[in-house]
Amino acid sequence: MFNIISHKIYGARVLDMFSGTGSLGLECASRGAREVVFLEKFRETYDILVENIEILGFKEISSAYHRDSYEFIKSLGSKGEKFDIIFVDPPYLNNMVEESVLLIGENDLLTENGVIVSKYDHDEPIYRPTEKYELVDERKYGKTILGFYQLKIEE
Repeated sequence: MFNIISHKIYGARVLDMFSGTGSLGLECASRGAREVVFLEKFRETYDILVENIEILGFKEISSAYHRDSYEFIKSLGSKGEKFDIIFVDPPYLNNMVEESVLLIGENDLLTENGVIVSKYDHDEPIYRPTEKYELVDERKYGKTILGFYQLKIEE
């Protein structure tokens, strides 16, 4: 995944939804992201996330929120926040990617050249948007499928 988006990471603003212990956002921080915002709903996991940020020395460029991703996205949108990379890595088999991508679009969170990176289980349907975004790449690795979304280019 990081080989595919490596050219976008340095200096990027990153949003890591459903961040768990932070592996995706922390990898971006280690590759030169300017800022990483982490969203994690579950308290025990959030506590580990905060500890990982501190241990790895990324506290100055990181913000971690113990909040529901969907609710927090709405508040980010109302503040005019924009991100270059948005990770949508919800728990598998919950079909949450479509709702996440729609909310990102409704709240205009992605920069013009930004990318949404989603992870699916091989048993989940791949979301193929028709409105604001388009699926520009899809990769399968074992039982995991990665979907890469960008803003549709007006012709």
